[in-house]
Amino acid sequence: MTEPSNAGTPHHTAAATHSDKVFAKQTPRRVAVIGVHGIAHHDPGETANAMADLLLSLPSYDPKKAGTPCAEDPPREFDHFDSTGIQISLRPVCIDQADRIDTTRNQRVPPAFRVQEGSFKFAQHLAQQEGETERGEVSRSWTVKLLQDYYGAADGNKYVTARLDGQRKDATEVHIYEMFWADLARPTNSVLSFLLALFQFILHLPSLSRVAIDTRPDPDWSWKVFQALHRYAVRVLQMVLPLTKLLILVVLLGAIPAVTQVEHLDIISSVLAGIVIAIAGFLLMNYRLKPIFKLRTGWLLASFLLPALVALGLLAYFRSIPKYFPDQSIEIVVLAIVCWVVGAGLVWWALNAYQSTRPGIQGWGWSFYAVVLVVFIVFWVRAWGPGDESLWVRQASVWTSQWLLVFLRLSWISLALLAILASIFGAIARRRAGTQSEKAQARAAVRTSRFALAVPSFLFVLVTSLIWAALFSMGQKINDPFFKMDVLVEEAPHPHWFNNFDLFPSHSVVEGFPDDCVTPSPKCPGPGPCSCTKTADPDYLKGVLAWSVGYGSYIVVLVAFAGLIVLVWWALPSVLTETFPPRRGLDWYRHHAPEPPRNSTNHDAEWMGAWTSRGLDSISLVTWLTWGAIFLIPLVFMYVGPLTPMLENLRAHSQFVTKQVVCRLLAVASTTAILAALVHNSSPILRVILDVDTYLRTGPIEGTPRAKIFERYVSLLRHIARYQGADKRGYDHVVIVAHSLGALISGDLLNFLQHQKNDPDLQKFGFGQAPDQQALPIRLFTMGNPVRQLLNRFFPYLYDWVRTDPDNGARPLPAPSTMPPQSLDDAALPDPADLGVEKWVSAYRSGDYVGRSLWLNEWYRRTTGSDQDGFTARIPTKVSDAIGTRVEFCIGAGAHTHYWDDTAPDIANQLNELI
Repeated sequence: MTEPSNAGTPHHTAAATHSDKVFAKQTPRRVAVIGVHGIAHHDPGETANAMADLLLSLPSYDPKKAGTPCAEDPPREFDHFDSTGIQISLRPVCIDQADRIDTTRNQRVPPAFRVQEGSFKFAQHLAQQEGETERGEVSRSWTVKLLQDYYGAADGNKYVTARLDGQRKDATEVHIYEMFWADLARPTNSVLSFLLALFQFILHLPSLSRVAIDTRPDPDWSWKVFQALHRYAVRVLQMVLPLTKLLILVVLLGAIPAVTQVEHLDIISSVLAGIVIAIAGFLLMNYRLKPIFKLRTGWLLASFLLPALVALGLLAYFRSIPKYFPDQSIEIVVLAIVCWVVGAGLVWWALNAYQSTRPGIQGWGWSFYAVVLVVFIVFWVRAWGPGDESLWVRQASVWTSQWLLVFLRLSWISLALLAILASIFGAIARRRAGTQSEKAQARAAVRTSRFALAVPSFLFVLVTSLIWAALFSMGQKINDPFFKMDVLVEEAPHPHWFNNFDLFPSHSVVEGFPDDCVTPSPKCPGPGPCSCTKTADPDYLKGVLAWSVGYGSYIVVLVAFAGLIVLVWWALPSVLTETFPPRRGLDWYRHHAPEPPRNSTNHDAEWMGAWTSRGLDSISLVTWLTWGAIFLIPLVFMYVGPLTPMLENLRAHSQFVTKQVVCRLLAVASTTAILAALVHNSSPILRVILDVDTYLRTGPIEGTPRAKIFERYVSLLRHIARYQGADKRGYDHVVIVAHSLGALISGDLLNFLQHQKNDPDLQKFGFGQAPDQQALPIRLFTMGNPVRQLLNRFFPYLYDWVRTDPDNGARPLPAPSTMPPQSLDDAALPDPADLGVEKWVSAYRSGDYVGRSLWLNEWYRRTTGSDQDGFTARIPTKVSDAIGTRVEFCIGAGAHTHYWDDTAPDIANQLNELI
């Protein structure tokens, strides 16, 4: 390992000379303030405006002086801010060549089939390292991995923002900048964009489970076995299951022409065939064969003439043979081919969107499509016989779908078995860890791997079941039932022992449904969706949906929702304070001026802190509930249930309930209402989750979100380092104010820059300089910082620079402390020197479910006194180390937002002090 020359050494220690002090008295100081926003929705300029609002509010309002003449009010610290537009040139972070990570392993595999993720390659890199790993080295190497293949200008060459210029009453110039990163891809409120974002989250969350365990620097054989088992479980969930469900959709799409009775089918099939050929020609011209179509003649031929000739030729052919094929069989075959081509376009769109985050999916996806197409053709040939060809298409579609459902069930069983084996070896591996801290880290990583695999697995089942219910309800509108009895008489050829293990969706899956369980007919408007008409044929798709969901489905949902209720119950008090901040009227404040801001007593803050801590401890319970619900219960119901009378009865009851639920879901109105409610109520929550997921994502390799965020951040720092005013002076120091995920981004970047030496523009801040050189000081002010409470807890190896013993890793959190320590340990982690900052101030609310204290342990009071101590209760207790590089304080009860408004005057006062 290469030891940086300035690692772990504060570089802002040079003392000012006498002449410097005299010059400082004569020359107004100039300070740059950088605001970095957190999760949730933010508009450009919002963060800078919020900080200006904080400074313009100083001094804080004193309710005792309400009604006094304005002349008696103290002067404001700041009178106004002017806005100046700036455009900053973007350049990516400089990476030392010696730090680059080799990712060229397994090059014998064709690029389209390389499925190894960045975490796997990173694990190989760590396995090659020799000697003891330095604190924070894994995190910095991981950042190198995410940045080294980015060459800049992915979204443009400039960062357009504004600078707010103001002057404090002591003549200090303050320039406020904004580090805005919220303009990454986010879901809108449309159903399609919401579902795409939801699947992005569901299919990427398992990758985070791998990051938690692949970043261990010293894995033994048990940990490597655990990694391999978990790796293949993740691949089944991320690749096999989505591809199988997508190809089932393609197969059913190809059956639509055969089950639909439409007039003028010859015209429709001819026109659609011409359109498909035109689209294919357009794609070829733009992506593969551009040189051929430089001439206008070739372009016209490919775009219009050839598709038109094909359409007219097909139409003429169809019109010439009605007496030989009166049932329009040939038109149905042409439309089936068109539907498969459209299905190929759907597959191409899905694979192209997924390739950036799941390398290797292109080759495996197209191979899977080709295999399914061959199976469909084989079944079509097998069904060939006298009669109309629509029957051949329907029969081949049913048989192909049945075999895809077999493969889908086998994939789910494989996923469950791999998850169970990975859990067992994870338990063995964490017990084999060495010291108590190493055991705590291993336990936290294993817990993360279980949680981040179980939750997306459950969400995948839930969301896809709703989508299939909506699609099947549309299928009932096309043809009710979608497949008639003539194609259900004979099942697809399969081994008979499949039935013994419930692997084949035989035609008996539709038995046991209520005969009246269909949508009411116009002639019989009943009180509910299942009260009027009966079907002549059984609805096979309805039975398949209930069969695929599983026998213990509602038990799975109940157990998983029990874990969800635990999480909701944990966060509920904090969420309520976000929506209803407790403020009281002015008359009350006139008589109770000593009360802390926001009516937050020590008792309120301590209760909310203890509640939040117990909720964080319960994540282990939530993990086991979700993991057992999705992986263990289905296998028990499927294979253990028939052996036990009690479980068999419960299995029969669950099957009945599942069929009833499926019946209701197949009503278009109910399914649409559920999806609409999901989009309306979950979009804000999903945006918050996607912010975190986006920052931690490992793809696309050539432009990860972290690389783009760091490019903008570093470019802003370079601009501040080079800035000179009219007097040719730069800034005296820089204050970074970061909230939530912005604090995480700032910590990761500063930690990384502290060990980089090849960026001349950043050397002014001390990055890459010798320890004794004068540097432009950086002061870091974070609020609701998640690095300890979430990142170190869930990714203990990646964030070992925060703490070596993650919270709840070895034991539950202790009871809240009634007295804070007199001072912080000078060696407490995280170390400001690791980030190259002169001073690090941390503020938090006691009920913040994202981030609370960094150094203090279970301290959730504003003050050391009681709730009746008078005016001193308005000033929060600050705890610092001996030299003042670490400062931390709790501002009272509350949750994750409202740090930058009138409910938190402590933040404005602290920011003014740092300036």
